[in-house]
Amino acid sequence: VTQPLLKNAGSLVNRAAVTRAEINVLREDESLRAAALDVVRDTEMAYWGLALQQERLLVSRAALDLSRSLLRETEAKVGQGLKTKVDVLQAQADVASKEEAVTVGEQGVGDAQDTLARLMHRLAELEDRSLSVSPLPDTPPPAPDEDSSFTRALELQPEYRILQKNLEESELEFDVARRRERPELNLVGRGGVAGKADDRADAYDGMFAGEGYNWKVDLVFRYPLGLREEGARAAQAYYGVAQGGLRLEDAEEQILQDVRARCRGVRTGLERIRIARVARELNEQQVEQERERFDAGLITVRNVLDAQDDLNEARLRVLVAMRDTIEAAVRLGRLEGSLLETHGIDWKPNEERAEP
Repeated sequence: VTQPLLKNAGSLVNRAAVTRAEINVLREDESLRAAALDVVRDTEMAYWGLALQQERLLVSRAALDLSRSLLRETEAKVGQGLKTKVDVLQAQADVASKEEAVTVGEQGVGDAQDTLARLMHRLAELEDRSLSVSPLPDTPPPAPDEDSSFTRALELQPEYRILQKNLEESELEFDVARRRERPELNLVGRGGVAGKADDRADAYDGMFAGEGYNWKVDLVFRYPLGLREEGARAAQAYYGVAQGGLRLEDAEEQILQDVRARCRGVRTGLERIRIARVARELNEQQVEQERERFDAGLITVRNVLDAQDDLNEARLRVLVAMRDTIEAAVRLGRLEGSLLETHGIDWKPNEERAEP
């Protein structure tokens, strides 16, 4: 029996391989969770992308209905001598433009459906383009708190946790290298029994009768001159720890910068929604006033068409601002590493998932 007292002493060296394996398992588990977060992020963004295209198509169809209605009114006023053929031509051109917008909107919905179905692995089933989603919500996501987001990112972000595991492994290698750099001082114990007899049977019986035994305890000390290889490995491991610490500090700075940028993106989106809604209300009032003036014969059909186009653009700006704000919140959740928990996905450690 040999027990190291200096070099390779302690259980850390003997368990180093097991500890490395445990670190690798946890690291791979974080890599898998990062992939799951990416899937959830991409799927949710594709979901809201389809929602935007559906809303855009509804706006285009509503604009087309209004344009056709205005064309009928204009044609009726021409028959009454209140409008000219130029007004009819302008209304007809606007109808054609709105029909083109509807066609482009239908294409956008189809492309967005394919994108979402591809992420769901249902693209082959989507032959009738029957995939639809809920409309964009009226209530935007809440304004984020930078400090809370930064704390969650340091706790949950898989990329940061992988760097932590890398540093743990570097520290393990450094501790092992330092123990191997020491001189050898081993406690060696030897013992045995022997039977004394002329034949095999009597010798075997004598082994357990205490007639012959030998016990020995030694202290063996070895000090190789130089220890260059062990010293080089220890120095290399030390620099590995230093590099791992610097990478972790740099990652914290990068996370803080990204969190601030994502939070600013959400807050900017909330302000965009507020401003776009105010502009939409003003455009709605303007359309009503222009229609009244048109009915009174004070303006041409072109003025009404321009006002309606402005209203359509204002409605689309509200929808785009809402979609962009939701996507900014989704990106923030991915950065935090909390996107799975947000959707109620209970992510279990690797060893728990392995259980039947």
